[in-house]
This record gives sequence, structure tokens and C-alpha cells, in this order.
Amino acid sequence: MIDTWHGDHDTAYQGIRYLVSNGKLKTLGRKSNDPDLQNSRVERDVRLTQEELQQLAKTIATTRKRAGMTQRQLAEAMGTHDANIARLESGRHAPSIRHLQKFARVTDTMLQIAFPPNSQRIRKASHTMTNKLSRPGVHTDRRHFLGGTVSFAGLLGLGKMNHAAAEEATATAQEDVIEIPADPQRVVALDEYAAMNVLALGIKPMVVYGSFNAQIIQHILTSLDIKVVEATVVSGIDFEAIIIEQPDLVVMSNEPGYASPENYELLSEIAPTVLLPLQEPWRDTIQATAAFFDRQDEGDRLIGRFEESINELAASVQENPRSISVLGNILEMLFAVSSKAPLSGLIEEVGFTRPVAQAEGIPFEGFESVMIFSPELLREHDADVVVVFSGNDYNAEAVTSLLTFKSLPAVVEGRSFEVDGGMWFGNFPFAVYWILDDLAALSIDAGQEHIGNGDSATDRWAGFQAMIE
Repeated sequence: MIDTWHGDHDTAYQGIRYLVSNGKLKTLGRKSNDPDLQNSRVERDVRLTQEELQQLAKTIATTRKRAGMTQRQLAEAMGTHDANIARLESGRHAPSIRHLQKFARVTDTMLQIAFPPNSQRIRKASHTMTNKLSRPGVHTDRRHFLGGTVSFAGLLGLGKMNHAAAEEATATAQEDVIEIPADPQRVVALDEYAAMNVLALGIKPMVVYGSFNAQIIQHILTSLDIKVVEATVVSGIDFEAIIIEQPDLVVMSNEPGYASPENYELLSEIAPTVLLPLQEPWRDTIQATAAFFDRQDEGDRLIGRFEESINELAASVQENPRSISVLGNILEMLFAVSSKAPLSGLIEEVGFTRPVAQAEGIPFEGFESVMIFSPELLREHDADVVVVFSGNDYNAEAVTSLLTFKSLPAVVEGRSFEVDGGMWFGNFPFAVYWILDDLAALSIDAGQEHIGNGDSATDRWAGFQAMIE
């Protein structure tokens, strides 16, 4: 049984020290000629299980926030790119000891390392599976990574890309290098969110798999003459179909259900594969994506446009302060969006407050963006405005049919609305635009007809395009 850190993550060293004391933190490095290891440039990779990496990443992210630093500020203090910080906090990349030491110094914490016996470097090979996936006439040239380490979620930001040639560019971060086309023409996106993240930066996918069942996004993609393939996270990745498309780039969201290390490595056999943030704040998502594709100017401009809209809406909300409750039901579970969700950060920026139960409630273990509760506690989730997720796999009726919901003052007084859950839970640029539009309507009691849905999706997309041009 794996023993992991479940503390309050007050400091980075507490979590790391726990892993060390339980023999979970192992190191590996190349042999040094310096017996004292002084001034050594040897890199030692932390080799942890995926669950342990998630705990370590959570500790790192919490410590950064307690230090009052954004990812960009931390990156500047560490002398690296902000995309690499997103990479460090992804929970799926094994950070180098050198970077953990830098992190500890700039956050005024302490890193403790131990060397347990019989430490081994274990790297799972996928050549057998790759041979099975090979097809005559299909280019499946392997992309190599310096240092011999394929960093699974490390490709969620990776830092600057250097355009060295007309056809290809190289993105480098720490020891890892991934070669991708400077101007990719045959991009396959394995989910709708990844597709929308790159599309906002001018990279148009050729094929998008509808793994998240995001119906509004699929409608937009289809209207742009982008091929949308029916898929689900549960059904897994159709490697053979991807090979047939002969992509020069694959992008996917960092979703634990299908973005496994094994899947990533197999995809990398087909084409350069990039993992993009899924549950990160909207600014971090734009910055990480833009940095990876060397489109920081476009990313900064996009962030600037959104900040203008946020400031304008915040000024309006300040004149008429109100609270908002965000509810949903999926898989027969009643939930509220927790304060840990990226959505909550955007709501807070605009100036809406949240019910105490949602602002201070305990997030669901394993998915911190939501908190699960029973119907009899619904009254604690009342607010000036109550919204319920619908669309995709969200069951709005399972919420709105509850007697406890019907008795909420906001519902009785006609201040409850259905919003598209797929868009509200998105962290990609078009989702941010969509949410701000909905919040603007909710701030002035505009009514359900002004809340975004499938019928208004095309007009909203046109508005988004006009904003970013």
C-alpha cells in the first residue's frame, strides 16, 4: 500500500520531509568525479509514484501561494520561465533536485533529501506496443529527449521555443527537449479543451476528439470545418486512428483519466505530443500554452483583453454587490464548485462573493474543484444568484427538482439560472469569455435568455474572435 503525504501543506519541506522519512524520495544521478559533490552539476531526478508526485505538486503550489507569489513571479525569482512552474505544479513531472533547491530558497523553506539503499531508475519501455502500432507508409519517427527521460506532464508548458529552422523548432526546459513543427499543419487534439487552448493562439487543429463531450465546443469546431471524432475518456485513445491521420503534432489536456505516462509515450512515438493544463487558473493556462509555442506576445495580449473586461465588470458589480452559488449534479452526486476551482478565482476577480459553505467548505478528495454534499444541506448554499450546471454530462434536473432547492429564497424569487457546465468548468480562453458574458448578465438580472447556450454559441464565438483580433 502506498503511503502518501496528507498534511496541510504549510511548507514545501514538510511534504518532502515526510516522503523522505518514509523512504519514498529516491534520487538518481550520473557519477561525479568530485567525491564531496561540491559545485557539482550532477542532476538527480526525483523518482516518485504518480500519487506521490501529485501530493508533492500540491505542496509546492500551496507553498507558492502562501509565499504570495504568482507562477510568473516565482519563475522570475528562480530564473526560469513561468511555463516551467506550471510544469512543476502539474503533479506528473519528476522535478530535478536543483529546481527543488531553488524553489526552497526563493520561498524561504527548507529541502531535506535522503539516499535510501537500493535506489533504482525504472523506466517503462513501450517499444513492443509501438511496433504493434506501426503501419506501412506512416511516419512514426521517435522524438528523443535529452537526458533519456520522457517527462510525462512536463510538456504542459516547457518554456520558450527557439525557432532554429523553417520547419521545426525546439522547446527546451531543464534536461528535456521536444521537437515540434514551427508551423504545425496536421494537429490532432485529443479533447475539446486542448483544441480551444491552441486555437486561441492561432493554431488550428485538423482533427479533434470529443473526449469531454463538450457539445457547445464541438459545435464551434464543426463550424470551423474542423473534423470532430466521437470519443470518451473512458473508451481510451484510438492510437491506430491517430496514426492514420499522420499528425505532425498531438495536443491533449492533462486529464488523469487518459493522460497516463504510458499513453503519453505511445503518442510520442506517433508525433510530438504536448500536454496542456486542465485545472489551472485561466492566466496560468494561457501563459503556459503561449510559452510552449513561443507565442508569449499573443498570450499577453489575450490576458490584457480579459483583464480589461474583468475590471469593467468588477466596477459594475461593485455598484451592486451580490453573491453567487454554483451547483451541479453528475453521476447522481450533488456538488458545489469549491474555492479551489479555477472558476472560483474568476468569480472572485469579478467581485461576486460566495456562500460561506462554498468559500470555506472542504473540497472533494481527489478532485478539489468540487465539494460533495447532501440535499438537506442545500440551504447553506443559497445566495443572491444561484446557478446550476447543465449540458454535457451534468444533470440540472437532478438539482432543480429537489424540494430543498425549490425552497431556496433565490429560487422562489426567480434568481436561479442554468449555465453550461462544460463552459463554466473550462479554463481555456473562449470559456473565460463565455463565463464573463454570463456573469455580466447575472450582475444585472438580465434573465435566462441572456445566459449562453447552444443557440447563442455562434454569436459568442464571433464576439470572442472580434476581441482577440
